[in-house]
Parts: sequence; C-alpha cells; structure tokens
Amino acid sequence: MTGTRVAVMDEQTMVDIAAVFWNRLEPRPRSREFADVLAARIRDPLWMLTRQWQVGEFAGEDAASPAFVQVKSRTGPVLGWREEGGQMQPVTAPLEELVETESVTADDATRAEFGLLFIRLLSEQGLAGATLQAILAAYRRDYALNTAAVPDTDPGGGRLAALADGRAIDGIRVAAAGAPLPADQAVTAETTRVRAAVTALAAELSATLGSAGTTESPAWDTERLEYRVEVAVRHPTSGPLLLRADPDRDAAFEWFTFDALADAAPFSELNGIFARPRS
Repeated sequence: MTGTRVAVMDEQTMVDIAAVFWNRLEPRPRSREFADVLAARIRDPLWMLTRQWQVGEFAGEDAASPAFVQVKSRTGPVLGWREEGGQMQPVTAPLEELVETESVTADDATRAEFGLLFIRLLSEQGLAGATLQAILAAYRRDYALNTAAVPDTDPGGGRLAALADGRAIDGIRVAAAGAPLPADQAVTAETTRVRAAVTALAAELSATLGSAGTTESPAWDTERLEYRVEVAVRHPTSGPLLLRADPDRDAAFEWFTFDALADAAPFSELNGIFARPRS
C-alpha cells in the first residue's frame, strides 16, 4: 500500500486530500507442478554434514545428529614405515610415537636427581655402611656431575653447582647404555648388586624420560623443519602401496595426512614385509 497527501489551496480555504493506491505482485509459475519446489532438494548433503562437524555443531547439547548414514569402506594393513630414503621398519606402536620420539636433553638438576635415585637403588640391593660409601666414592670419582658449563649469570645454577661439587653423581651417565662400572675394588666385589641397581636405574630413566641425550628423530628434516615419513600399506585391491605422511599441526597422523607416491621406488627391500599374510 502506498499513500500520498496533496494540499489544494485557493484564496479563502485550503483542502487536504489523501490519495491511497495499491500494488499487487502476482507470481507467474512456469509449471503447474510444485513438487520440485516443495522437495527443497540438496545437491550436496555430505557437504552440509561436514560443515556442521567442522564448526562443532554435533558436539553441542542442542545440536543435530544425522538420522541415517550409510558408509562404505575398505581396509588394508599398515606394513611398515621409514624416514624418507631410509630402511623400512615394522610398525610396533602408534606412528606418532615411532616417528616423533626424540631424546630429552637432561639438565644438571635432572642428572643429580637420578644420581640420588641410584643411591637409593643401591641401598635397596642391600648395600650399606662402609661398602656403600666406598661404591659411592668410586662413582663420584668416575661419574661426577660436571657443572663447569654453568654460567656466572645463572645464580640458581651456581648454587646447585656449589651444592653438588664433590657429592652429586651424574645418574644419566650411569644409566647410559654401555657405561662401564668404576674400576674399584669395592665395586668389583659387589658387581652383581651394582649392576642390578644400574639396570633398575636405566629402567626408571626409560619409563620417565624415554631416552636422554641430544638425538633427534631420524625422520626430522632440520633444513625444512618437518617430518619426512613414508608408510607402506597393503591396498585392499591393488596390493602394496607407498604413502608419504605429513603430520598435521597437532603432530598427529590423521587419514588426510597421507598421500600416495606415484613415483615410489621399487619395493624390492620390502619383500619380507609384504610377504606377510593379510590380517
């Protein structure tokens, strides 16, 4: 509805005239059937579901859920993994653990802490008194905590160095693989119990820190700052397949982080793995 007002005035009076008029819109359908319009067809329903998942609607308390989903899938076993250009290895744990595990750089406090643990483990082996003190003296001589690298600008490190001087044992070095026992008469006399304490210390270190040192993951590319990993799988229909894996920003290997290598090298070195029966 549209209205307008017109003022008409003569020499003696003024008349206010209101005029009202209407416009009507009428649809002109091209077909007599309305079924297609009322159906409200969706060309890509999966896209709508994935958008709902992407923005977290399915996780909300008042969110929707699909009424019916039909999924078809094919599966094949993972046969092995390797750093790019390396030797294929069996998958014995989650891929993130195998690829991304690296050693821990132990600081002086950690080394001294495992040294104290080593003393307690020696005591648990029944060593005490003068025998224990002699063994500890030998370890303090051969495996003393090296604090020479503590800078003068580190007051906390300086206090730790002063406290550890002549007393602390470097427990990380004691537990290192292949670390020899001190050449001391007291240690030689109690070799069995000392070795048992060292073994227990190494097990505790492995359970707590994994490994200590400066070793990086072999799959880590220091120049490109990324993991370069290849994974061998058995395709359900086409047989062995080599994939390149790039973990996402959360360092996880999701399904979308794998790409097939069209120019994969021959699988001659993988014959032993590919010969395994299907699981």
